[in-house]
Amino acid sequence: MLVGRLSPTFVPLINKMCYSESKTKGFSLIELLIVVFIMGLLASIVVVGGLGSERNSLVKADAQRLALALKLVRRESLANNETWGLFVSESSYAFALYDDERMAWYEIESGEFGPNELKADVYLRVTLEGFETEYSDNTSAAGQESNVSNTNATQVNVPDIFIYASGEQTPFEIELIPNWDGKSWIVRSDGIGDARAHLLDRSVPNL
Repeated sequence: MLVGRLSPTFVPLINKMCYSESKTKGFSLIELLIVVFIMGLLASIVVVGGLGSERNSLVKADAQRLALALKLVRRESLANNETWGLFVSESSYAFALYDDERMAWYEIESGEFGPNELKADVYLRVTLEGFETEYSDNTSAAGQESNVSNTNATQVNVPDIFIYASGEQTPFEIELIPNWDGKSWIVRSDGIGDARAHLLDRSVPNL
């Protein structure tokens, strides 16, 4: 009714304003949809990046835990004049103690030096003075009980790495290789110094 009373001159102007308002609302909706899409895309990138970072952190933690365990076993060997060994499998490792009286190796089944499953989704590659092995099966073998060092132990085969009472150990490199496109970590020792863990640098020569 109001439009009918207005001068014909204003009618086209009102129609133009209504059209412009409708058009502006349409563009705002499109822009909103674009913003929602971009936010969703960014969120997915953040989630994927966060998962990748978490997995890499697990690899780092596993490498540092293995290096620390080797260092502690070396101290134990020196303090008690014992010979220790390390068994390596696809995604775990275990320490063993040599029984001089029975002339046999016994895997430590419990305590701080008991078997350790890796937390990260990785597999292990061991290099011993130029000889490289990728592990896919656990090499430990169950057998006779022993009373070495007040721990529960089971007789096993010869370990991969030796830690001697003199403080020396088998020179080795243990590479933790992710089962995805992630960065490898490596635990190594020259046989004289303690084992150390660090991010793998391809420029550093292997054993």
